[in-house]
Amino acid sequence: SAGLTQRDVARRLKVPPSWVAKVETGERRIDLVEMCLFSSACDADPAEVCSLLSAQIAVIQAKRHRKGKGPR
Repeated sequence: SAGLTQRDVARRLKVPPSWVAKVETGERRIDLVEMCLFSSACDADPAEVCSLLSAQIAVIQAKRHRKGKGPR
């Protein structure tokens, strides 16, 4: 949504474009610090990204709870 290409983001992070592609496809997982750096490189507020992610996790957990499934 920032209008950036993978190459733009890679340049800002000083990583290869293949790293960004792997993150976007889920082939490579990133830790919280990397997520904050990635968010900032995309001109997003890392705190807002964490808040949105937290809300999505709550929805997933609620659905699992209703189905009687515990954490994996």
